[in-house]
Amino acid sequence: MEKLFVYSYLWQLDLDDGKKYNDYLDILFLNETSNDLLLELEILTDSESAFMRIKRYFEYETNKFDTIVFGKLLFRELSDVYYSETTNIDLFATKCYELFNILPSSIDQYEQPFNALSYIDDMVQFNDISEVRKEIEKMITFYER
Repeated sequence: MEKLFVYSYLWQLDLDDGKKYNDYLDILFLNETSNDLLLELEILTDSESAFMRIKRYFEYETNKFDTIVFGKLLFRELSDVYYSETTNIDLFATKCYELFNILPSSIDQYEQPFNALSYIDDMVQFNDISEVRKEIEKMITFYER
């Protein structure tokens, strides 16, 4: 479910068109058709409703949230967005800050690499672009070390 949650973040932040989310949801649902949550998610068609429902699930309905798995998946996807160059660095940094503000409550926002999401957008305004890129690349490769 963490992977679906990551895809819902990307869709909610307009870093993805929702295809990854919907494709992965379909796979999960076909493997577990009696799962009420997955059925409910299949019915929801907009990013905000889907995102809020998954977020509610992880925050209030289960104790099975794996921060490491979530972080690895999230930063791998952010890496794909960053290196695809479909999003300029200013917009990418803004989206990082938006992401920081809606992280699950179970994540310590002040631990690496999640805390970097909070200041990348400020760096774009006040630092050399090479320093910003270095910090982004440090953030998105955190779990690869």
